[in-house]
Amino acid sequence: MGVKARDLIRLPFDSTFYIFNIIVPILFLGLAFLMMPISQVFVFDTDEGQELIKAVLYSQGYSLYDPIWSDQPPLFTILLSAWFNLWGESIIAARSLILIFATLLIWAFSHIIRLSLGKIAAIVAVVMLAISCNFLRLSVSVMIGIPCLALAILSLYFLVLYQKQNKLCFLLLSGISFAISLQFKMFTVFLIPIWSILIIEPEWQKPRDVWVRNVVIKTAIWIGAIASTFLIIGFTFNSLQLESFLQFHLTSNLKNVFVNENSLADVALMYLQEIDYTLLAIFGLGTIVKSRAWLPKIPVFWLIVASLILIRHKPVWYHHYLLLSIPLTWLALYGLHLAFSLQKSKHWYESIHFQNRKSVNLRKIALGLCLFAAIAMPIKIAVLQWQNQIFIRNSQVSWEIVAEIERYKTQTNWLFTDNPGYAFYTGLKVPPEIAVLSRKRVASGEMTPEYLQSLLDRYDPEQIIIERFPEVRGAIAPNLQANYSKIESKPNIEHFLLNSLNF
Repeated sequence: MGVKARDLIRLPFDSTFYIFNIIVPILFLGLAFLMMPISQVFVFDTDEGQELIKAVLYSQGYSLYDPIWSDQPPLFTILLSAWFNLWGESIIAARSLILIFATLLIWAFSHIIRLSLGKIAAIVAVVMLAISCNFLRLSVSVMIGIPCLALAILSLYFLVLYQKQNKLCFLLLSGISFAISLQFKMFTVFLIPIWSILIIEPEWQKPRDVWVRNVVIKTAIWIGAIASTFLIIGFTFNSLQLESFLQFHLTSNLKNVFVNENSLADVALMYLQEIDYTLLAIFGLGTIVKSRAWLPKIPVFWLIVASLILIRHKPVWYHHYLLLSIPLTWLALYGLHLAFSLQKSKHWYESIHFQNRKSVNLRKIALGLCLFAAIAMPIKIAVLQWQNQIFIRNSQVSWEIVAEIERYKTQTNWLFTDNPGYAFYTGLKVPPEIAVLSRKRVASGEMTPEYLQSLLDRYDPEQIIIERFPEVRGAIAPNLQANYSKIESKPNIEHFLLNSLNF
């Protein structure tokens, strides 16, 4: 009996499992470590310093919200503090934690695409999302956006599995994941009604009374899982009294404060930064509209709602782009899928005659978009490397300041600074009330001279570093003149020592 060659090389295991659960995550981790200067950059964003010092202060026994000022839910600070207790308070440990969440996001996203568009599309999705604007940077930045969205995408993946297998456990896991996402950062709350589409869809073709009953029951189970998990975490960590950050977000008239910000222009620029994905997404919209499945419509709703929210929001930061880049990448994959489908027909290339205007058709547009995306890919990688070199170069001044602070570390109890990254790298404490000294907080007028003076009187910091906010320096100028001496002045950075110290 003859044995065919393909039978001899047939793999004895499920290659899909190994590709998407082992190989893809490992390759993404390797790409991030290879391309991103994780240990060389002081901070990729000043928010990193705030998150780092909050976790350090929390591990030292200071409570969140009072005295540690924070405008975000507590879970990330608690998790990062526990991570530091396990691996030590190092920047590599902290950025590795974020990279684990980014890998979780990539893993869940690839499975969603695999189940909707196929294996090849899922692998392409990983590449496209990884090289999208600022994704790798945010994947190693100690900030809460990636962890929050990773759990939201995981929640969606569980809902997709629930659709496929109709198992209640996936519905519960989805709700739990989403609740954890909200305990990281609550800007994913708008996704709840969008995600719920996947609960409604399986019941859509059933009789009306059955449809209504099942939708109500299953949606209640899912929402109940979200609410109960959120409350359990809140009660466990005594974090349900969130008046401090809720009051800040709801009552501070930040739109009037940031009157010069143009959110519409900022959102438009975000789309222009990924013009190749945007064009592919537009190209694939027809396929999505015609599709009877509801899953392809989720990125459409996500992108529309997120765009409207950001347009009405002030200020819009670059890290908000994650709310657009993930659904935009998803939609671009439908455009690519359509483009390759058009080229599969036999002798498609014979219709490409660019000299003949009448021959312009979808195939030509698809070919042009694919070529444009292919050209854009190395450009994006080059831009990323260029940005990394800027981060490394700018970090040199910061490392010099760190060395200067450490000269007087043994005689320093408190460091007053508007960039708490210096406190993290030197192992010093900042007054917990200014662990988060953000642009929004300063612009809202909360940092009054009287408030800052009260902090100086209470903590009597031996060293002061002003880098980001001239307003803060101006508010404490009388105290600086009376009690401190400037020992270092670099562009936009001033370093002061307390006069009474006997150095």
